[in-house]
Amino acid sequence: MNEVADLMLISKASVTSLIDTLEQKGLLERVSNPNDRRPKIIKTTPKGFDLTEELSPHCSMSMNQLFESFTKDEIKSLNEKIVNMLKKL
Repeated sequence: MNEVADLMLISKASVTSLIDTLEQKGLLERVSNPNDRRPKIIKTTPKGFDLTEELSPHCSMSMNQLFESFTKDEIKSLNEKIVNMLKKL
Protein backbone atom coordinates (compact mmCIF):
# COMPACT_ATOMS: atom_id res chain seq x y z
CA MET A 1 0.00 0.00 0.00
CA ASN A 2 2.95 2.29 0.62
CA GLU A 3 3.96 1.99 -3.02
CA VAL A 4 0.45 2.89 -4.18
CA ALA A 5 0.31 5.85 -1.78
CA ASP A 6 3.66 7.11 -3.05
CA LEU A 7 2.59 6.80 -6.69
CA MET A 8 -0.71 8.58 -6.05
CA LEU A 9 0.87 11.19 -3.76
CA ILE A 10 -1.69 10.51 -1.03
CA SER A 11 -1.50 9.06 2.47
CA LYS A 12 -1.42 5.34 3.16
CA ALA A 13 -4.65 5.74 5.14
CA SER A 14 -6.37 7.23 2.08
CA VAL A 15 -5.16 4.34 -0.09
CA THR A 16 -6.35 1.81 2.48
CA SER A 17 -9.78 3.45 2.59
CA LEU A 18 -9.97 3.57 -1.21
CA ILE A 19 -8.97 -0.09 -1.56
CA ASP A 20 -11.43 -1.08 1.20
CA THR A 21 -14.23 0.62 -0.74
CA LEU A 22 -13.23 -0.90 -4.08
CA GLU A 23 -12.96 -4.31 -2.42
CA GLN A 24 -16.44 -3.95 -0.88
CA LYS A 25 -17.80 -3.13 -4.34
CA GLY A 26 -16.15 -6.27 -5.73
CA LEU A 27 -13.76 -4.37 -8.00
CA LEU A 28 -10.51 -5.37 -6.26
CA GLU A 29 -9.36 -8.18 -4.02
CA ARG A 30 -6.48 -8.60 -1.62
CA VAL A 31 -4.49 -11.77 -2.21
CA SER A 32 -1.72 -13.20 -0.06
CA ASN A 33 1.76 -12.76 -1.46
CA PRO A 34 3.16 -16.28 -2.02
CA ASN A 35 6.71 -15.03 -1.29
CA ASP A 36 5.93 -13.06 1.87
CA ARG A 37 2.89 -13.47 4.13
CA ARG A 38 2.90 -9.87 5.38
CA PRO A 39 2.12 -7.77 2.28
CA LYS A 40 -1.00 -8.33 0.23
CA ILE A 41 -1.20 -8.18 -3.53
CA ILE A 42 -4.06 -6.07 -4.86
CA LYS A 43 -5.73 -7.66 -7.88
CA THR A 44 -8.49 -6.44 -10.13
CA THR A 45 -11.52 -8.72 -10.10
CA PRO A 46 -13.35 -9.65 -13.31
CA LYS A 47 -16.00 -7.08 -12.34
CA GLY A 48 -13.27 -4.44 -11.88
CA PHE A 49 -11.66 -5.36 -15.18
CA ASP A 50 -15.03 -5.05 -16.96
CA LEU A 51 -15.54 -1.60 -15.45
CA THR A 52 -12.03 -0.57 -16.53
CA GLU A 53 -12.76 -1.74 -20.07
CA GLU A 54 -16.05 0.18 -20.07
CA LEU A 55 -14.51 3.42 -18.79
CA SER A 56 -11.25 3.31 -20.74
CA PRO A 57 -12.61 4.78 -24.00
CA HIS A 58 -14.16 7.68 -22.08
CA CYS A 59 -10.87 8.42 -20.30
CA SER A 60 -8.97 8.25 -23.59
CA MET A 61 -11.47 10.58 -25.19
CA SER A 62 -11.13 13.06 -22.33
CA MET A 63 -7.33 12.91 -22.52
CA ASN A 64 -7.48 13.46 -26.27
CA GLN A 65 -9.74 16.46 -25.78
CA LEU A 66 -7.41 17.81 -23.11
CA PHE A 67 -4.37 17.64 -25.38
CA GLU A 68 -5.95 18.40 -28.75
CA SER A 69 -4.72 22.00 -28.70
CA PHE A 70 -1.12 20.95 -27.92
CA THR A 71 1.45 20.48 -30.66
CA LYS A 72 3.43 17.24 -30.81
CA ASP A 73 6.48 19.14 -29.58
CA GLU A 74 4.54 20.51 -26.60
CA ILE A 75 3.31 17.03 -25.69
CA LYS A 76 6.82 15.63 -25.99
CA SER A 77 8.16 18.42 -23.78
CA LEU A 78 5.41 17.87 -21.22
CA ASN A 79 6.14 14.12 -21.14
CA GLU A 80 9.84 14.79 -20.59
CA LYS A 81 9.07 17.18 -17.74
CA ILE A 82 6.74 14.69 -16.08
CA VAL A 83 9.32 11.92 -16.34
CA ASN A 84 11.98 14.20 -14.83
CA MET A 85 9.62 15.21 -12.04
CA LEU A 86 8.79 11.58 -11.22
CA LYS A 87 12.48 10.67 -11.12
CA LYS A 88 12.94 13.29 -8.38
CA LEU A 89 10.23 11.83 -6.13
